[in-house]
Amino acid sequence: TVKAQELEARGHTELKDFVLEQPQSLSLGTNSGAAGPVTNLRGLGPMRTLTLLNGRRLANEPLQDQYVSVNVIPRMALDRVETLNGGGASIYGADAIGGVQNYWTKRGYQGGAIKAEYARPELSGGGRTRSFGGIFGWGDLAEEGWNAYIAIDHQKKGALFQGDRPDQHDPAVLRS
Repeated sequence: TVKAQELEARGHTELKDFVLEQPQSLSLGTNSGAAGPVTNLRGLGPMRTLTLLNGRRLANEPLQDQYVSVNVIPRMALDRVETLNGGGASIYGADAIGGVQNYWTKRGYQGGAIKAEYARPELSGGGRTRSFGGIFGWGDLAEEGWNAYIAIDHQKKGALFQGDRPDQHDPAVLRS
């Protein structure tokens, strides 16, 4: 279990960055034609990693219907992430053979917060990332019996082409 404060302290700009750090994550990237990152625990394929939100199954992304994009979960609303790194097929079914990730959102948030981030590579060229997010909540579950909040995250990443880093693709440099 990893709390949202620890994810923030690690400096992640996306939830997929957290998954990539885990030793049981063998591949993570963007499938061609897909809407977001592919989560593949234990290397058994994205269709064998079950993704839950507050203990309930998330629908697969609509373009290929093969996996769940974790980047649809606003980071500002995240409370913690629980990972079952062993197979969970006996409890959850065949789509949990690789493992299970359960994303828990905040419960009873009050107040408001705004966050903006900007990151650029040390070398010139593409690859800049700009993002902003916000969360606003009303009501007290204990006293009033209700709570509602809204969270939003927006991120824009600039392309980083091979031509932006030609020295990293020069065979002579790679051999040395």
